[in-house]
Formats: sequence, structure tokens, C-alpha cells
Amino acid sequence: MPANVNREVASTNHSFRLFGRPTGETVQDEANGKEEIAAAYSVAGPYHGAYAAIPIWRTRVEPNEFSQSYLLIGGTVDRTYRPIRGKDPPDITYQIAVGMANDGGVKSRCLNLECGGFIQTNSKYALGTSFRNSDSQVGGQTYYITVGIYRIPGEPVWRVSLNGDEIGHIQEGTFPMGFFESLHNEMGGRVLNTNPGGRHTMTQMGSGMYASSGPNNAATIAFYMAVNNNGGDQLDNPVNSVVTSPKCYDVMNYGNDKFRPGYDVGFGGPGGYYCNQS
Repeated sequence: MPANVNREVASTNHSFRLFGRPTGETVQDEANGKEEIAAAYSVAGPYHGAYAAIPIWRTRVEPNEFSQSYLLIGGTVDRTYRPIRGKDPPDITYQIAVGMANDGGVKSRCLNLECGGFIQTNSKYALGTSFRNSDSQVGGQTYYITVGIYRIPGEPVWRVSLNGDEIGHIQEGTFPMGFFESLHNEMGGRVLNTNPGGRHTMTQMGSGMYASSGPNNAATIAFYMAVNNNGGDQLDNPVNSVVTSPKCYDVMNYGNDKFRPGYDVGFGGPGGYYCNQS
């Protein structure tokens, strides 16, 4: 990011969430609508997790919809699959994601302690924690939380951290076929589009600005870093992307972070009644 962008890690009304995602389809068809995605991802693993800074934005959300900014790891249920660097796995049925959520009265998948198998071990932060007085400003100061999902070599559980503190772990046995390594690390935004009135939603993603507007304006996942299968840091360029409605929301790899190791990914957009029409 340019040096004139101020960064602060939020100290404690946006909420930190753990998202349970039981399926690995690129586009999720929720009961009340369709999930729109603008995200970057990498398949240069196998990995033992990922870290990143998630931006905090006050996002406009239509009733019964949501807007999420997240970091996600995914693994396959195919136990015969042998990872090939740069190639998508056959599925990412097993997923764990953490990040910030703004919702208009609807929940996506399981949330927080509703996600079966998550054991909270640290009371410093509650899942669903709101971050007050920490709203990022377009062209101005940006606030972040730092998150991590990782495994310690030799241990079977996935751990979750927030602002450097481990807050809990996913119990062994939560994933029936075994989820021992991530083959897909993803970061960006998702919006639930219920097509209100038969038109595309006005719910914003990120800052409400397109990634192409640049890091001074767009929401940015900052200094993404993978965890390799030995438990060490791995510089990992997320060169792949998935964008379901590019005229509504987009994503852009901004390259190496200028202040610390890792990669920056911009994402977002304003939505709009007719943005999905050609």
C-alpha cells in the first residue's frame, strides 16, 4: 500500500465472525438468494493455514442480506488426491473462514459458536465482537483486525487467532474425512444478493468502491501470508481469482505489501440494480 495510507489495528458496530462453510461450490445458492463473490486465491500449497489483516468498513446492507470480508482455507474430501502446485483441487468441501460481517438480519451457514466443533479458549475476544470507533474512511485512515487460521505441525486441530491472540480451535473429528492441510487459501468479499424487487441488490462489498479504484479507496486484505506444511511463513502470491458479477464487485491483486511481508488484495464494489446486466 502507498505510504500515505494510515493503518491501525482495531482494539475492540462491526463484528468478527467465524464462518462455517460446509460446501465448496464457487457460487453458493443460499435459501434466500445467491452469494456474490469477489476474491483472490492461491493453490501453491499444501498449506498449514494463513494469516492476513482484514479491513473494517461500515457497509450498506439491504434487509435480509449480508456483506463479508474474509480469509478462508479449503481442503478436499478426496483422500486419494495428491496436491499439484498451481492446480485447483477437485473440491474444497471442507472450509474454515474468519473475518468481518455486516448483516441485514440474515445468517450465512453457521456462525461463531454455532459452528460445530469450535472451542473458544480465550475470553479476551468473543466471537461476534463489535469494533466501535474503527470505521475506515475512503481516501483516509484504514482500520484492520489481524486474523489467522493455522495448524501446528504434529497436532490435528486448526487454531484461530485474532490480533495476535489465539482464541480457540476446531475440534479433532469435526471434518469426517479428515482436514489436515489446506489446498486453497482465499481472501476477499462475499455478498448475499436476494434480488430485491427482481433486481440486483444495492448491498455494498468492502468500502463500496471497486478494487480498480486503488488501495486508497477500496477495501484491502493486507499482508496475506501462507503457513507452509512445516509451520513456517510462506510468501504466497494469490494469482487466481473468482468474480461472479464483475460489473457489481471486483478484485485486484495489488502485489507485495510495502510495509511488511505478504500480499495485498483489493476487493469490493457498490452493487446496483442493473450492474449484472450486459
